[in-house]
Amino acid sequence: MYGDLLESGRKEQTGKVNKTAGSSARTVRYIHTIISAILGDAVKKGLLARNVATLASPPSAKSAKAPEGDFWTHDQLRVFLDAAVIIQRLPSDPDPLPKSP
Repeated sequence: MYGDLLESGRKEQTGKVNKTAGSSARTVRYIHTIISAILGDAVKKGLLARNVATLASPPSAKSAKAPEGDFWTHDQLRVFLDAAVIIQRLPSDPDPLPKSP
């Protein structure tokens, strides 16, 4: 099941074409965590004899690690803030809603 999710577990719509793509290792590991928790609760309530999700091999925590974030440099932040100040000073449209016919 996890192999199928990694290979073709997501559908994307690009234009008029539906394209199948794989889910990320992080998403597949998250799905495993949810399934395992649900089955674990069912075992605790006596609805199941055992949690078969514990037998599965989800993607490793290392492969499912969140990607590193990109941060702005001091110079990039300064350019952004300067632009925001300029935009804030521009005259705004007094009536931003479109006129009804």
